[in-house]
Amino acid sequence: MSDIAPFAKPFGPQSSYWMGWVQAQLPAVLGAVGCNPGFVKSTPTAGKGKDIEIFCYQSSMAGYATSAFLISSTQSAIVVLTNPMSLNDAADWVGQAILEALFNVEELNDYIEYANESANAHLADFPDMRKSCEAHRIPGTEPKQLDAYIEKYHNMIGNFFIDIARSQQLEGLQLAFQ
Repeated sequence: MSDIAPFAKPFGPQSSYWMGWVQAQLPAVLGAVGCNPGFVKSTPTAGKGKDIEIFCYQSSMAGYATSAFLISSTQSAIVVLTNPMSLNDAADWVGQAILEALFNVEELNDYIEYANESANAHLADFPDMRKSCEAHRIPGTEPKQLDAYIEKYHNMIGNFFIDIARSQQLEGLQLAFQ
């Protein structure tokens, strides 16, 4: 019995996942635990021509994205932190580009092209979301006034809240986490 889950795809046969970290052997498809693979036709294989073990991690929520790559053979680390949530996981694309530069990969992936493709695919989802909202709208109803949403919304156990308030800088509402 093991606490490591092996992956057949998309990382490859010499890869595993545990506690948020992926162990992979370059060349490998990276970033598969993030959102980018769902928005590109094919995911790039990073580190072509190299035989290097790496450990990588990705995380994102509204407002940030991260990627980290640990390379024990060179005692190197790449950590990419982004504040805004963009139209793709930019931290992933940037981290992979730095990884390829660090190891002088000859056959570089075009991460700018992948970033453009994933951003455009993400934007293409918005009209479908609007159609879905319109299809579920109850006829004859009107949206509430913004002031109706102003409140502190607490979780069930009371140790976290989201504060919805009137924005002082803009005409609208602002959201603050605890």
